[in-house]
Amino acid sequence: MKRVFCIFLLVFFTMAGTGYSGEAVVWLASDKSMVAWPSCVTQVRNIPGTPVFRVWFGPGDMCLTALAQVEGVIFVEESKTIVIPQGQAVQDSFSMGCNTLENVDRLLELGTGEDTIVAVVDTGISFSVFGQAVAINEKEIPDDGIDNDNNGYVDDYLGWDFGEMDVYPADLQGHGTQVSSMLLSVAPDTRILPIKVSVGNNTSFSTGAAAEAIYYAASRGVDVINMSFSTADFSYAIFTAVTHALDAGILVVAATGNDGRALQFPASMDGVVAVGSHDAAGSPSWFSPVGDTMGLLGPGENVCVTDRDGTIVRVSGTSFSAPVAAGAGAVLKSMNPHLTPLSLRRILYKGTVDILDPGYDIYSGYGNISAERIFSAATPRVRVPDRVARGSLPAVAIDLPPTDVVTDVYFALMFNDTILWMDAAGSWSDAADFYFAPFHTHLMTDFTTLKVYGDDGLYGVVDTAPHPPENYLWVTAIFDNNGIILGPVSWAAMRLHN
Repeated sequence: MKRVFCIFLLVFFTMAGTGYSGEAVVWLASDKSMVAWPSCVTQVRNIPGTPVFRVWFGPGDMCLTALAQVEGVIFVEESKTIVIPQGQAVQDSFSMGCNTLENVDRLLELGTGEDTIVAVVDTGISFSVFGQAVAINEKEIPDDGIDNDNNGYVDDYLGWDFGEMDVYPADLQGHGTQVSSMLLSVAPDTRILPIKVSVGNNTSFSTGAAAEAIYYAASRGVDVINMSFSTADFSYAIFTAVTHALDAGILVVAATGNDGRALQFPASMDGVVAVGSHDAAGSPSWFSPVGDTMGLLGPGENVCVTDRDGTIVRVSGTSFSAPVAAGAGAVLKSMNPHLTPLSLRRILYKGTVDILDPGYDIYSGYGNISAERIFSAATPRVRVPDRVARGSLPAVAIDLPPTDVVTDVYFALMFNDTILWMDAAGSWSDAADFYFAPFHTHLMTDFTTLKVYGDDGLYGVVDTAPHPPENYLWVTAIFDNNGIILGPVSWAAMRLHN
């Protein structure tokens, strides 16, 4: 890290000439730390910790060619401009109501986003409105002029402004604050890392700035990255940055665009949760795009958000449905910090309501995001018949969510004032005499079903004949090896009758 930081100091400089007319992102070979830049280059900065450089150049159309010919340069991409769409904000009496994630309290039974950080790559955040929600960099001493954590960004205590290249990502436009308000409506206790990519109160930024912002978010160890922007153009710079974030175990969520046509980049990337919009009736919004990487739809049409001055405005766009999914991801991560991006996507996609033709489709993906369905997908479930005739042999199974860690599965049976625990041998013991232990230990990287009793059951069949007619409650819970619970306790009732 020290070597990379020294490289950063050496290559963040301004060369002869005033102003610049373009920007490129340049990749150096792994054995190169410095190169002789051509005279058309006016400014260079290394993206800390990477072999990637942002290079600005002066007037003329030959500099890209000259850069590609520099020894040690393996790839050059001209930066493009991305424009964050306006949210069509309207201040009114809100007589129409606001489109929201229904039954969000059900989702919050899983967690509230505590101990998670979500990077919002956008126009910044209003510190007067959401300052208490900002993720503080405890490794940095504010305003001392020293890069205390040695990450290449001096005094990045509150985040970073890649538009102005300074320490204060204040939102002068409003979009980033509005997006953050949607995120916090779903995950109220998550912390937001505000990363500003636009300049001043503009809504445009370069793909180079976006790429560096994503690398920066990954270096800060965030759990989720929300990108409420899109473009029709592919950017290798953003692609490599997002791939780096995914490889680092970060859930990446992106808006899909607002033109009602083809789903846009970077939401089109594999591994990214691509979020479209639905209206208050649950139908795809007229502006929501179409594409075979659509993940799901969230409330994005006529939603109510907090603006940078604290007022409430109604807006529309996939910019505002994306943070609903990002917030749900933060909730799941706060419930189980072991979850990988793949498992988080699986739970989010399973946690939807199918709205069009059965199964996946290019218009709504897996369906509309649902707080109730996410809760169900993340919760272990006991499956038993509601009513069982005494003497019959019921099938008993447990449906388990992915946990991405070796998981202890506990199983109990309750009736009258008795609690029995099942052990690994399939024997039941009275909880009053037996310290409970898991009956099964398993690494779950996908949804898993344990057949406890019945055909192909772990323990054959259960004979109900010796047991009196009664209401029986089957209970299950899952923990990691440190005793941390990984989801809600679940139970199912069974009536044994003559």
